[in-house]
This record gives sequence, C-alpha cells and structure tokens, in this order.
Amino acid sequence: MWRAIPAASTHRWRTVGSSRPGRRGTIDAIVIDLPTAAFITNVQLEGSTIVGQFDSGTPEHFGAVLSKGSALTACVNDALAGLSETGTLDTLASTWLPFQDSVPVFAP
Repeated sequence: MWRAIPAASTHRWRTVGSSRPGRRGTIDAIVIDLPTAAFITNVQLEGSTIVGQFDSGTPEHFGAVLSKGSALTACVNDALAGLSETGTLDTLASTWLPFQDSVPVFAP
C-alpha cells in the first residue's frame, strides 16, 4: 500500500553527488527518469536498486541538440525518421537500454 511521505521528512538534493550515502545521511527513495536511474544505480550509488517506474501514458523521448539554424538539422531529422520507420531505433533501445523493459511499472 502506498502512503504519502510528510513534507517535513523529505529533502531535495541539489546534485546526485551530494546524495551519496554517508555524506549527509541516507536516502530511502529518489524519483528520476529511468535512464538516469540506471546510471546512478550502476555507477554512482553502490547497493542501490531500481524498484519500478511510473506509467506516464506517453512514451519517453530522447533528443539531439544542434546549434540553432544548423545545416545538419534536416540531415539528422531525415536519419532519425528513417531509423524510426525501419524499427532500428527500437532495436537500439532494446540493445543499449535493455533495463527499460525489465523494470516493473507501478499501477495506480
């Protein structure tokens, strides 16, 4: 059963580095996007675990950042559209972000 955590017992960390156990106390939970959670559990916080994800109702998207007015924008957009149409983006996500499919989804 889910229960609300009183605001007085929570703390907002400024950076992930400042949240490392032992520096200022312990962490019971953190809510962040799934790829960042995977990085934190695999690289930054030893002994941490991803327990689940929320179903946002819409798929998560990633992006590429180019300079405004970049001559590469049309080329990158065309390449991404082609990768999406052929299913290559899904294959890449399954290959390089395999944890996404194995993390349980919290139901309301």
